[in-house]
Amino acid sequence: MFDFHTHKVKPDAIVAISPCDDVSSRVLYSVGVHPWMVADAGCDAWSRLDAVAREKNVVAIGETGLDKLRGPAISLQAEAFERHVSVSESVGKPLIIHCVRAYNELMSMRRRLSPSQAWVIHGFRGKPELARQLVDAGFLLSLGAKFNAATAMAIPSDKLLIESDDSDVDVASIYRSVAAARNQSVSELERSVDGTLQSLGISVD
Repeated sequence: MFDFHTHKVKPDAIVAISPCDDVSSRVLYSVGVHPWMVADAGCDAWSRLDAVAREKNVVAIGETGLDKLRGPAISLQAEAFERHVSVSESVGKPLIIHCVRAYNELMSMRRRLSPSQAWVIHGFRGKPELARQLVDAGFLLSLGAKFNAATAMAIPSDKLLIESDDSDVDVASIYRSVAAARNQSVSELERSVDGTLQSLGISVD
């Protein structure tokens, strides 16, 4: 059961790290400067981001994003977000997005920037109507330990991913919960997630 977004180093997962972190472990990574940290990223993070993003075991960029409840000014977060978009496009890898109360701004940026790479909102907890709007706008959604059951049903199979994030809940338990909410078997959910990952160019073998 592949874990699309976690902060714990483990196999069968994409481990979210900072550009300052080491990528030598034999696991898959996403690399980015979290929106809470963009004012004080440290370690010459922005130049390192460009370099680390090209490593073979780095399969996604982020997490990056917009958070109106925490972090520096939203204008600074937006500037950092666009830098991540540029890296995502240049290396041809999907973008993992943290978004809190800034979905209108996020959809506006997607329309303006017209990315060729997939944008995935991680840890999505919103209602079905917002999920539909985001899917219609071209986003994929990743569900974690806390999610809206009606939303799980509303997300098309090819737009859905599963993650543990920083939760202590095992990802297998999250798969079971999401599968139950969608009235499907866990194996069916696994297959659809694997197909979505393959569409992103991420091998689960």
